[in-house]
Amino acid sequence: MARTKEENRLIKNKKQREYNKTHRKEQREYSKKYKETHKKTQNEMKEYRKKLKTDETTIYKNALRKKEREENYKIQPIVKRTNEEQKQHELQLGKEYREKNKERLNEYQRKWKREWRKENKEHCRKYQNEYRLKNKEKVTKRNRTQYYKDIYKTWARATIYTHKRRKTEITISLEELTTHAKNTKRCMYCHKPLSWGKNGKVKSNSPTIDRMNNNKTIDSIWNGEKVTTNMGAIVCHSCNCGKGEQTMTEWIDRCKKIICKWG
Repeated sequence: MARTKEENRLIKNKKQREYNKTHRKEQREYSKKYKETHKKTQNEMKEYRKKLKTDETTIYKNALRKKEREENYKIQPIVKRTNEEQKQHELQLGKEYREKNKERLNEYQRKWKREWRKENKEHCRKYQNEYRLKNKEKVTKRNRTQYYKDIYKTWARATIYTHKRRKTEITISLEELTTHAKNTKRCMYCHKPLSWGKNGKVKSNSPTIDRMNNNKTIDSIWNGEKVTTNMGAIVCHSCNCGKGEQTMTEWIDRCKKIICKWG
């Protein structure tokens, strides 16, 4: 037969009394240990606080903290603003925040843009092609202005890009190559003056980089001193085309033969 609620309650109370009789000693011992440990911790904390009150450093720090709290938690007057005034206030606060944290925000935006462009390369290409077709005049003006600002830097950027497309590794940085370009005003082979022109057309004396030993890596640029294996030289277009895929020794022997025959 099923039991009623009262019967279940009486059975539970009996079991609880039996359990308390058997485990009464253990409960008392546990309560005594807890009280002793609690008293010890309270006494230790009291002694520690008394020491802190006597120290001069803690007193000075507490005074400074009180001043900071008072300044930070001052009760500001309540200002009622309209919707337009609230928008202007929020815009002003945003401008102040951006001026204070320009560098941090710029770094975050650059990282985000790079990651987004890597994930959406096809979308970026389509957008660039459509923009160039619609705004040809703007693109040409922009490219010309960038080219006229620093001719040497644009030349260095273009040469690095073309050599990478031809599967030649260039370990030189862009800044190093621009400094070499500014310092070289003549061809390193024929000593012809180079034309760092603004027209953008290729001429016989337009500057190029030659792989001196036809290796697929360029580590440094030749300044007229010792030649290493992976070295390049800033040379005119005619000398680079005449040399072709020959090494320096082969090209020099060929030039000597031409001079012996026609010189």
